[in-house]
Amino acid sequence: LLTVSCTMSSDKHLVFVYGTLKRDNFNHRLLTDAEFIGTAVTKEPYPLVIASRYNIPFLLPYAGQGHRVTGEVYNVNSEQLKNLDYLEMHPHVYERREMIVNLTQSSAAVDTSCLSYFLVRSLPKLLELPHLDCFVDGVNGRWYVNPQLRTGEPFRFEVQLPPEGTQEEVEAWKKL
Repeated sequence: LLTVSCTMSSDKHLVFVYGTLKRDNFNHRLLTDAEFIGTAVTKEPYPLVIASRYNIPFLLPYAGQGHRVTGEVYNVNSEQLKNLDYLEMHPHVYERREMIVNLTQSSAAVDTSCLSYFLVRSLPKLLELPHLDCFVDGVNGRWYVNPQLRTGEPFRFEVQLPPEGTQEEVEAWKKL
């Protein structure tokens, strides 16, 4: 089986998106200039949940639990990757990590190493939520709330800041 690396060159990176960055979703505007490579499914199962009062999709970093998650792969440059990091509040809320996906190209699936964003400081109770294999906005009447319409503290009950957090992490946390 052929494996493709997540770093295409020093300025090109493959990114697997599974939530609001996918086509026809609110945050896809950040990828309109990125090259769409294709649809893919994670090689390992992961828990994909929708949580918070803003109905945000979270991919939890527990390989072997949940389902194989369907998403899309994009080839992004370093500036686009920086913008994705900003949206995902990497590394304070989500953490960008490498993962293997089965990328569908023509009629064959190719194991492809991609970057993706995991909610690494999730509270254990998120594992009790239903695990999805694909994010579709509006599932069960729960629509994603874009950041401009939010009030309050969206992540307080989903994410924990470690007690040993740096001053930078604490400041980022206060802005959530």
